[in-house]
Amino acid sequence: MMFHKMNRIIHDEKFQYLFDDKEKTASICGTYYRYPHAYQSIIPISVKKDSEEYIITKIASNAFDRYCNSVSIKFLYNSRIKEIEKLGFFDSSIFNIIIHPQLIKIGEDAFTKSSLEKIDFPINSQLQIIEKNAFESTSIKSIFIPPQVTEIKENTFRFCGELTKVYF
Repeated sequence: MMFHKMNRIIHDEKFQYLFDDKEKTASICGTYYRYPHAYQSIIPISVKKDSEEYIITKIASNAFDRYCNSVSIKFLYNSRIKEIEKLGFFDSSIFNIIIHPQLIKIGEDAFTKSSLEKIDFPINSQLQIIEKNAFESTSIKSIFIPPQVTEIKENTFRFCGELTKVYF
């Protein structure tokens, strides 16, 4: 895999990464637009930089925006991503996302104005926090809230006109 440096951001053929050399972790901070994207993007567990492996732990703000061509996102079951930051999928074209069990937090406006219709959480999800406006103005029809969730902030489902069922 060949990496290209762009300031502090390094990219491969699919994603842009921001590295934390101290913690040996990385965040996906964007998609690499030069190459056509597949219908489904699979979020990797780790990425190598200078022959060292970095665990991907976050989807950064604006990582998947309106310029991302992927319409389906899948996290591998053993993914180590703990957080989808504020605006992570804001105004994106994704309509389906499969979340892995280790995700703990969905940030403010994470999916706002995206094309999201379906989000799948596993029954053993460790999700605890859904920040305000997380799913605002999406087309989700139903959602399962995992049992570990302790906080659902205000306006999480505002302007979700097609949402008819919330399961706990």
